[in-house]
Amino acid sequence: TKLYSPLFHCHAPQPFYVALLFELYTISSAIDNLPDTLAKEVVWKQVYELLGKKDGPIPSNNFSPIVLSWIHSPTINLLAIEIFFLSIHLTFFKYPTLIPSDAMNVSASSALSSSARDIP
Repeated sequence: TKLYSPLFHCHAPQPFYVALLFELYTISSAIDNLPDTLAKEVVWKQVYELLGKKDGPIPSNNFSPIVLSWIHSPTINLLAIEIFFLSIHLTFFKYPTLIPSDAMNVSASSALSSSARDIP
């Protein structure tokens, strides 16, 4: 089954989004483990910018539980997944030292194979 991407305006197979979720889980866990919250704040600001909002509340909670809830959900919110994915990557490209590069070098296939065992 192919799903239509609302952000990228193309069709993608469902396994693509499954792999993307596991990659997001790996990256968000790395961000959650950073000693300060600056990276989270910048990612949230990027989310609001992509949504066309000037600003919004910056939640203090970690990203990985959010992604984990998406992984366990019976439905897929493609727009949320894509906006979060794009926000993390835009943050990394705008501020390359903010998020450790080893967290960003995770490929979807390796994230899928390793994270699938580690997902609670």
